[in-house]
Amino acid sequence: MSCTSKSLIKTHLVTLLVVLTLLLGWTLRLYQLGTRSFQYEEGYAVYIANLTPAETSFWSSRDLVPPSHSYLLASWMTLTGQSEFAARFLSTAAGILTVAVFIRLGKEQSTLAGLVAGLLAALSPFYVWHSQYARMYALLALFGSAATLVLTQALREPSRKRLWVAFAVLEALALYTQTTAVFLILFHVLAIVYVGVWSENSTVWKRGGMALAGVVLAWLPWLLYALPFFGTNAGFWPGKLDATLVVSESFQAFVGGQVLDSTTRVIAVVIWGLGCLLGFVMLMLHRKWGQAAFLLGWLIVPVAMLAILFRRLPKFEPRYLIFASPPIILLSVLGLEKVFHRRDVWRYLAGLAVAAMMIISGIGLGNLFFVPEFSEPDFRAAVQMVQKQIGPNEGVVLVPGYAFPVWEYYYDSENWEALPDDPILDVRNVLHYPVVVPHLNEWLDNYEGVWLVQWSSDIIDPTGIVPYLMERVAEKTPVTGASPNGICVEHYRFNDGQPLPAKPEVLAPQPYVLSLPLQLDGCNAHRDNKGVDVACYWQADSSLPEHLAVSARLFDESGNLVAAEDVPLIAGRSPGVPVLARHFLPCESCPPASYWLTLDVYDYTGKEYGAAMVGPLDLR
Repeated sequence: MSCTSKSLIKTHLVTLLVVLTLLLGWTLRLYQLGTRSFQYEEGYAVYIANLTPAETSFWSSRDLVPPSHSYLLASWMTLTGQSEFAARFLSTAAGILTVAVFIRLGKEQSTLAGLVAGLLAALSPFYVWHSQYARMYALLALFGSAATLVLTQALREPSRKRLWVAFAVLEALALYTQTTAVFLILFHVLAIVYVGVWSENSTVWKRGGMALAGVVLAWLPWLLYALPFFGTNAGFWPGKLDATLVVSESFQAFVGGQVLDSTTRVIAVVIWGLGCLLGFVMLMLHRKWGQAAFLLGWLIVPVAMLAILFRRLPKFEPRYLIFASPPIILLSVLGLEKVFHRRDVWRYLAGLAVAAMMIISGIGLGNLFFVPEFSEPDFRAAVQMVQKQIGPNEGVVLVPGYAFPVWEYYYDSENWEALPDDPILDVRNVLHYPVVVPHLNEWLDNYEGVWLVQWSSDIIDPTGIVPYLMERVAEKTPVTGASPNGICVEHYRFNDGQPLPAKPEVLAPQPYVLSLPLQLDGCNAHRDNKGVDVACYWQADSSLPEHLAVSARLFDESGNLVAAEDVPLIAGRSPGVPVLARHFLPCESCPPASYWLTLDVYDYTGKEYGAAMVGPLDLR
């Protein structure tokens, strides 16, 4: 067989393997694409995409997210409809194009490296998950990886203007997809500076600088528009972002997609970590220092910059850095590819390592598709449960209220209310007694019963004031069927009782002294056959130290301790408002009698701030 024939067969074989890899990626990304319920963020994305362009820009920018994905989604759904499949397909298409970019990135080293890189990207649970998610992260991965690919080519051939133009366009698209893309640009700036200094080529400086200037100018209109929103976003509690947490969670998510159990996650981190180390070492040994530094910088710089610049914004998800994940696959593949070309046992070990990575990805995909523990909340099933069982004079209460877009997508009636009614997550708008009571008293007049639907309610209702007050004025009745995954559905029938007072009715404490700007309004207690349910209301005059807690201890009339429980105290987050601290004191054998309650305030370091006493509590 001639060399030409062999070359032609090899070309056809490589083409076939590329096509099979892309088909595998398509299959995994299309599997169950429309069968799962929308998540909160997906419902939000579809909701704002249906607004006017001006309203879309406003809503998106309030979260400091550029509106390009929303505009693309709006245009796409105009053609395809608004089903789950249609809304997610935009991300699916971006996801498979990202696999193609991986193949091209790996091919920079060799054909084998390109095929293996594409295969691992096609199988990655992290990429598959976001390719089935109707948000901007799959697009962010595509634009970020494509921009970096084009940059590598432009740095090798700086005289080609078209490469710099393509780089600038892709970079601007990444910035208009997600604000965190600015951390990728910082890495690109460093790469251009490094190559410019090392090569002493003025063309790199000139055209690289012009491309970056064009990116900044293109991004400037949105930046000026969104500038008033900077510093106003309150989607997180005050605090600090732990840099170690950013690094560890990012790496774990990149290699396991956040769908691995604890043991498999550790194994995945070890295998992929060793793969990255091997790739870096092999590149250094083969004197490819620039390539090694580029890949390591691509991974480290964005992660480090986010950890540093966001240190006072303790809100983080690894998907914010999805554009920094490709080097993990590329470093591992390049290292294993170098080892594979050896003619000894190391070749087989390289094959085993790739197989292990594929097995880990397979476990993650299995968990993603088939294991309920790793499933997302099922809003659609929650709506179906309520619609089947709701009575003719009953309403629905959704907590938290900012989840209303996904609820509204599935629920076609108007007898529901979001609580609180703020359409954007705002941790300052927390549910406490004065906020909930007016709504609850209104429901007493308008409905005979209420369905309470809760999802991640600990953010907006951290003390559980809504279900607690429901139990005071209504009877909790059984619901047919188990609550849908991730959603709590409860049903209450209102009693023929008096409305709740504007202020909590409590037994005032005995005289006490606390070394904090904090006061106890008092407590009330209810006893059943399982124990004592105590509700105490605290008010802070100003901010309080973080991580406060209350130790509640119940004593009988003889001074014997009969039950105790410690709970967090978050009154400092809402000064001037009565904040519930609820204690469930197990005491099945407690006889009906009078009891005394002591409440010790302390922080997690063990420092004590004093105690209050309430009693006697008549629990007959």
